[in-house]
Amino acid sequence: MKRLKSLEILKDQGLTEFFKLWKNIFTTKIKNKFYYNKYKSDWKNLKNLYHGKRVFLIGNGPSLNKTPLYLLKNEYTLSFNRFNILLERLNWLPTMYMCVDGLVAEDMANEINQMTDLVKHSFFTTSSLTTNTDFTQFVENKANVHWMLPKGVNSPFNFDLPYVNVGGSVAIAGLQVLRYLGFKEIYLLGIDMNYKVHETAEVIKGNNIKSKDDDDPNHFDPRYFGAGRKYHQPKKSIVDTILGSFERIAGIFKQTDTKVYNATVGGVLESYERKEFNSLFNITATAKKDMFIDNLQCKTTLNNILNLLNTPANNDYSESDDVIILNTDKGCSLLAKLIYTHIPFGPYNHNIYFINRSFLKN
Repeated sequence: MKRLKSLEILKDQGLTEFFKLWKNIFTTKIKNKFYYNKYKSDWKNLKNLYHGKRVFLIGNGPSLNKTPLYLLKNEYTLSFNRFNILLERLNWLPTMYMCVDGLVAEDMANEINQMTDLVKHSFFTTSSLTTNTDFTQFVENKANVHWMLPKGVNSPFNFDLPYVNVGGSVAIAGLQVLRYLGFKEIYLLGIDMNYKVHETAEVIKGNNIKSKDDDDPNHFDPRYFGAGRKYHQPKKSIVDTILGSFERIAGIFKQTDTKVYNATVGGVLESYERKEFNSLFNITATAKKDMFIDNLQCKTTLNNILNLLNTPANNDYSESDDVIILNTDKGCSLLAKLIYTHIPFGPYNHNIYFINRSFLKN
């Protein structure tokens, strides 16, 4: 796969970028030898820290809008990249955070350093093989920051950290870390993998792009890679590489005692046994209702929430309404329009509740 990546860069970006890639790989290997001795004791302390527990690996696909994430309160969770913009909807914080993409990380350095203050553990590669970005220059080295050493995508998947194969996706690195931490069951969420080309984005160089508008079609919020944000065009060859990595690491997990399941709502990833998200929680309908009410009470100043939950969905609404209740599919289709005036909560009882931002607690 490293050869395929090299040929792709040679084709799309030319000889100069091709040699830059191999220079980055060479210098990273040298740096890794130094960093290994520096960080190995930290990783020794993390080994099997969560032995036997279950964890939710949360991708950032649009399907999160169809997932009742309020049920994850008190669960172990691993989040990635710009998950932080989802926090306005949640009454819980992720246990862990990770970013390995140099282009994305440099572009959101301030957000990264804010996220590391909110989580128990955060994980970053020391550098990016493709961009030669040095994460140690802008990620604040706090006690809960753990450094990984990147290897090429054709390298063996590594369950003996700090070395990690990023596999073209931060979620691939996440799987290796969660196995190392001792988790017994890993549930994938929001790993949709049915990417669309971001047609309106501006090409920076090669596959690197910059969004012109808040119209990201591939994540839970159109602002995720919105106006001015830099990331990578999800071309078919890149998506195929990531799907191949998921397939490869799925085969390796089958040889271990760690179970990986896909609890994503929809999507095209079929390398893992599917689990229906709601079935993972042994709670009564009343308990589920209480958890949703707790979510609303924690994040908003709304009164009469019980009456609100008894109100049926109504497609006849005004954007000035305090509350807009739509069925889940309709709500997801209008989220990109309503997100600027309302915050979506749910789904609960097949509805999404859009609460006017004026009711958001500070």
